[in-house]
Amino acid sequence: MTRLHKTLLLTLASLTPILTTSYSPAEDTCKSLAFILPYSTHFPTSATYTSLILSYWSLRQSDLHPACFLTPSTATDLAHAVRILTTRNTPFTVKSGGHTAFGGGSSIGPEGITIDLSRLNEVNVSPDQQSVWVGPGNRWVDVAERLDPHGLAVLGGRVWSVGVEGLLLGGGIGYFSGRRGFACDGVRTYEVVTASGKVVRASRRENNDLYWALRGGGGSEFGIVTRFELEAFGFGRMWASKRMYLANEANRTLVERFHQVAREIGKDPDAHTYFVILYEATLGGWLALSDEFHVTHNDTTKPPKVFEPFWDPQLPLLFEYTRFSNMSQLTREIETPLGQRWASWTYTMKMTANADLLLELVPLFKEHVERLFEAATAVGSTLSPHFVMQPITRRTMKAMEVNGGNALPLNHKDGDLILMELTAAWSHPSLDDFVERQTKEVIDKVDAIARAWRAKHPTGWVYMNYAAKPQDVYRGYGRENYSKLRKVAERWDPQCKFHKLWKGYFKLERKCKGGKHY
Repeated sequence: MTRLHKTLLLTLASLTPILTTSYSPAEDTCKSLAFILPYSTHFPTSATYTSLILSYWSLRQSDLHPACFLTPSTATDLAHAVRILTTRNTPFTVKSGGHTAFGGGSSIGPEGITIDLSRLNEVNVSPDQQSVWVGPGNRWVDVAERLDPHGLAVLGGRVWSVGVEGLLLGGGIGYFSGRRGFACDGVRTYEVVTASGKVVRASRRENNDLYWALRGGGGSEFGIVTRFELEAFGFGRMWASKRMYLANEANRTLVERFHQVAREIGKDPDAHTYFVILYEATLGGWLALSDEFHVTHNDTTKPPKVFEPFWDPQLPLLFEYTRFSNMSQLTREIETPLGQRWASWTYTMKMTANADLLLELVPLFKEHVERLFEAATAVGSTLSPHFVMQPITRRTMKAMEVNGGNALPLNHKDGDLILMELTAAWSHPSLDDFVERQTKEVIDKVDAIARAWRAKHPTGWVYMNYAAKPQDVYRGYGRENYSKLRKVAERWDPQCKFHKLWKGYFKLERKCKGGKHY
């Protein structure tokens, strides 16, 4: 960008709404952005604007229409845009894959601007094949399809439509977590646009406070990541088995089998699993899914030892699909469809000696589903509810300690954990508030049961990537990590520009200029 363009940018950023004919401050800012970045600014009358609205996973996000979209193609362009936004105090949000369930997670109404990172989509393997530079505009299937031909993989997501940025900044559970930790633990370097409009790098050796915070601490308080350098490692195919069971009469047995697997899986760092209870009338009612993965197992006729409890021929198996798959195939196989309205709430508890605690939760879910179906039927809405459980082992948490550790409040000394997620998908907007209220009630009951069992997580950790908007994510990081995250935010956003202007997702409580708490 020339010196003349930089001068024009600063001039436009300082213009007040009085000098324009628009009644919306955000629209005025869009005009300033369009002058500097004409091919990256998209107004509501454009086809690109419409396609970006439709690219969200949850229709609750698509309901919100910004004054304009900005699709920067370089970190420099984004830095210029940030200076305009912060100078004019224009609200904005940032979208990578747009896979948040609740409205406003990475979307915003006409009062603000959405920065869509889809054009920052590089996937470049280093000459020594030890690392990969990945842009936040990619979805994980994009990354896998580029790395499969090289026989490489990175710590990343399991679902094809999940965006790179959100998963990495919130943590990121994946197939290799048993041996390598969460996806955020595989990041070597971040390229970041800060609230001051500067482009900086953060690594273990450079700006290491920012590096620590971005490893699981989210991004909206610290900066917009424009590139990730990810550690790469050799990988070909993975053993995988999808096993669906009729669970109307066998729920207790199947939950006990999951608990048995969850208790033992920490002994096998190459194994990965999650367990789902769902209701589908067309398939016979209540179902249970055991999705099983193993990095090194090489026999599709029998399972790794840790998964043997689910291969019992006495279990009411509805269907199974066992295969070897590369990463892009696996990523495409695990999907939750676009074009629906979604809710997601989460809870973390300690692993107990037996399955009784988990068995107490199943009736809560069944009652919850009955209430949801009654409401959905009344308005003619589709409904697809899921109760997901997955183990987080001490071995996984120990692996998180590499490169100085991450911002997550997970300590292997606290023992193995069960991460729970309650999700629902539906079609009718009138159900939005009802589903959220009902799901919160279930989570509150789960919390009471976990407390009674003395199984609540020590800090009350709420996994950011599964959390609902009302959940207090950052307080669950514990006093020490919360304080450290605040200090990092105060260093990199001292005027609280990102804190106040970057809308959506989750925020720290901070004392900003003027002594006010936000």
